[in-house]
Amino acid sequence: MRQVRTGAITSAEELTQGLKPIIRGPEDISVKARSQWDDQKIYFACEVRDDAVEEGDTVQLFFDTDVAGDRADESLSNDDLVFTCAVSHEGNIVGKLKRSEVSSDIPVACRQNDQGYVIEFAVPWKSLNIKPAAGTTIGFDIAVTDTDKGSLHAQVVWAGASYNWGNPMGFGTLVLGE
Repeated sequence: MRQVRTGAITSAEELTQGLKPIIRGPEDISVKARSQWDDQKIYFACEVRDDAVEEGDTVQLFFDTDVAGDRADESLSNDDLVFTCAVSHEGNIVGKLKRSEVSSDIPVACRQNDQGYVIEFAVPWKSLNIKPAAGTTIGFDIAVTDTDKGSLHAQVVWAGASYNWGNPMGFGTLVLGE
């Protein structure tokens, strides 16, 4: 497996920006994310600290697969994908990768712990319509939403802001390393 490099998640990286109305500290909502890739898939692991894991808590990844062609667009286009992994009422995790109106299931491994939960998943390059190679650049962001007592409590993001679901201009850049 190869690491993702400069301008991307290269080791454990904390998400620190975004919608933070009432964050009481890192135990309330914080995230460390890691990624690697091979010729078949790009892999992610997110360690989410959350003092109250419940339905509505989500991890979202945003991909812009045509950075050179439409990075300045303020709305999602056909080359933009959103991966959503939501905690269900039973505590199960379900992952969906969506491009426009088409979505596909992505297997997700999840384990809850006394500090929150850890999710691991792999997105096939075929789903992103990308042939991976060292130096490949992808527009990218991660957003983690915390729901407490049935209402939105807070959101942290890696590069953009809370509006990423509709505006890829805020995405960061993921560059595949050697």
